Amino acid sequence: SESILEYNYLVTGPNHTFDNDYVPYGDMDNDGGKGCPTQEMVESYQSKDGKTVDWSKWHGETTELPPYDQLEPRFAATVLYHGAQWKGHTMTNSVGGTYGQYMDYRSDTYPKGRTTTGYYLRKYLDESHTDFSVIKVSTQTWVELRLAEIYLIRAEANYRLGASGAALEDVNAVRQRPGVNLPALSGLSGNDLFKAIRQELKIELAYEGHLYWDMRRWKLAHTAYSGRNSRVHGLKIEKQGAEFIYTYVDCDRKDRLFEEKLYRIPLPETELSDNSAVDQGLNTISAQFATGEYKNDPLAKFTAAVTEGQERIVIDIPYYYPENSSNTTSITQMRVTANLDDNCFITPMLGTLDLTKENWFTLTRVD
Repeated sequence: SESILEYNYLVTGPNHTFDNDYVPYGDMDNDGGKGCPTQEMVESYQSKDGKTVDWSKWHGETTELPPYDQLEPRFAATVLYHGAQWKGHTMTNSVGGTYGQYMDYRSDTYPKGRTTTGYYLRKYLDESHTDFSVIKVSTQTWVELRLAEIYLIRAEANYRLGASGAALEDVNAVRQRPGVNLPALSGLSGNDLFKAIRQELKIELAYEGHLYWDMRRWKLAHTAYSGRNSRVHGLKIEKQGAEFIYTYVDCDRKDRLFEEKLYRIPLPETELSDNSAVDQGLNTISAQFATGEYKNDPLAKFTAAVTEGQERIVIDIPYYYPENSSNTTSITQMRVTANLDDNCFITPMLGTLDLTKENWFTLTRVD
């Protein structure tokens, strides 16, 4: 076994509900499909001979079958795609599908087992868990640390120490192990080696909770997770006669924004109030509901970072609140507050704002 540190579960407890949350349509009624791999992630997988696959044909509309069978083994072990075998069924991740089903992004409050990208997560799911009316909980082991991650941690460390050969050996140990069998990489150094290490970390540890934090520590999140090219996509699959039409679809509908200042995590307000010597160094503006059930609820507080000279401040508020409910948020009026350094002030004073119109304020720093 590759496992080094793991947490085990039992039907009698402790247990979890991973299968209930992520199984595809057809596995159970009115649940599942709560997280779906994106087309960008699918296109990150190399071919079985270690080459980059050209997906340009599927960045529009086509009836040609995507090259799933050409992709390296970790793809099929991680992703349930249209045509994959699962629990004795052939996946039909299409509009109106019977085992796996597509839905347009935000066309319904809950996915209820449907996919908005044309894909489902396979990694972690228990294929032997077939009757959810009898056993409603899951017991898959959570592996916190495994051997492949150790190899890749050491590969990155050796790269930063200038030991390119040793770094490449560790990358190849992961790529060439039984079950993966990708060709060895050779002759890489500098940024090309770093890109190879990042690629291997992304694929090998896919959906294990690493990539976002890796992108932060590499200081690459502000370029990869901002602007039009940061949107994620999927394939909408529709049956037409004997064929299927594959259409490239936007699953975000707005650009993402990760600003460089977000590499720093703001200090909690409680810490600031408990210690007057602490300087936040990053000012924030927050909004809370001014009316309704969640008025002044401390958990329903939405915050945006503020920098001097910034002309427009956008506070992201979820479309539904709580986010796992079907309660549409009303933001006609919000109570807005600011957390500023002692030498900063805002005019006019903040309070309950009418958000049916734009509100303009001036942030001033007195040096």
